Amino acid sequence: MAAFLMMLLLTYLEARAGNPGERFGPLVDPLFGDLLEYLPTFRLLHSAAFFTDPTVPHVAYPPAGAALLALLYTGGHPVLVYLTVAALWLGIVIVLVSRQLAASGISEHISFLFPLTLLAVTFPVAGLLQRGNIELFVWILCASGCWAYRHCRNSSAAFLWGLAAAIKLYPILFLVLLLSRRKYRALFFGLGSCALTSTLAILYLGPIFSMAWAGSLHNVLNYQGIRISDWTTHDLSANHSVFTLLEAAAKAANHSPASLAKSYIVWGLLFFAGLYVTRLRRMPEPNQLLAVSVFIVAFPPTSYFYTLVELYPAFLVLAFLALSVDQNGTQVNGLSMTIQFFVPLFASFTLFTFRQVGMFGGPIQAFFLLVLLVCGAVFPFVESSAAV
Repeated sequence: MAAFLMMLLLTYLEARAGNPGERFGPLVDPLFGDLLEYLPTFRLLHSAAFFTDPTVPHVAYPPAGAALLALLYTGGHPVLVYLTVAALWLGIVIVLVSRQLAASGISEHISFLFPLTLLAVTFPVAGLLQRGNIELFVWILCASGCWAYRHCRNSSAAFLWGLAAAIKLYPILFLVLLLSRRKYRALFFGLGSCALTSTLAILYLGPIFSMAWAGSLHNVLNYQGIRISDWTTHDLSANHSVFTLLEAAAKAANHSPASLAKSYIVWGLLFFAGLYVTRLRRMPEPNQLLAVSVFIVAFPPTSYFYTLVELYPAFLVLAFLALSVDQNGTQVNGLSMTIQFFVPLFASFTLFTFRQVGMFGGPIQAFFLLVLLVCGAVFPFVESSAAV
């Protein structure tokens, strides 16, 4: 809460000093900018111009993401629909977490206030709703998949993660969690749900399958290429991808960051595969969930502040484990320290951005994401011997 209030105070003081957005204040962006950006584009839906017209913004999402936007625009009230879905989702989260806390012996008052406060004063939620990004729907699907996974509903989890991956590709890595359980049928079910949803979306976008597929692929890759080449206060502040650390090194050595993108993706995937095979697959499930959640928001070359909402399921799993440890008088090495590392990630990047001294929130949060990944790979999060 203190970090959130500090962010508001700094933004306010900058505005009073006549210099709003000096460090790219996150809440001064256009309200629902991401949601409303493509309204002119969707007037061209089902035509070749939807993908090629230079006078409108090209949709930078995979086909299912574009189809989801079309659904939101149906009826002419996308903001109302978006806020209604957000309110219902946040309400469900508060109720479910409150019930779980109450079942653990926490008073009803505290059980309600904890999830309410968590959602109200952690920045990723505020930033997501302010932008109106469709990450909201990815979050709903991914978090619901994590809930199903924790309740051993493997096929349901795979299906939900597959749908999320069709909207934005990176959630496909959640399916790795099914490998340790040897639920291969569920894993392929998840891949199938992603492929089928994407195919149906391509057919819907039209005008013909090949054109929709090629146009979507081109626009997504072109967007990523533009963002990778950006070196602005916006990207350095808001983009917490580990790639920003590599970009800084490349700039220092007078190399083009864009030339490193393909190698970064390949080596990044190989690194995670090696980490999984050598370490994570033998770790407790909370470790695996944490590691995958961190990797999917830290690895993509472009990953803005609102994607950090994908860390909430792993955070809650660790928080409930910490509660159990406290109640049972047991111990888990590294658990308390790991939970504390979420604080700079759930805070606004404004708090870490001082461009006059070359300090930016994106690389700092990328560093803390790497620290969380190390914690997940080093400390087994399972209750052990009783505390003395």
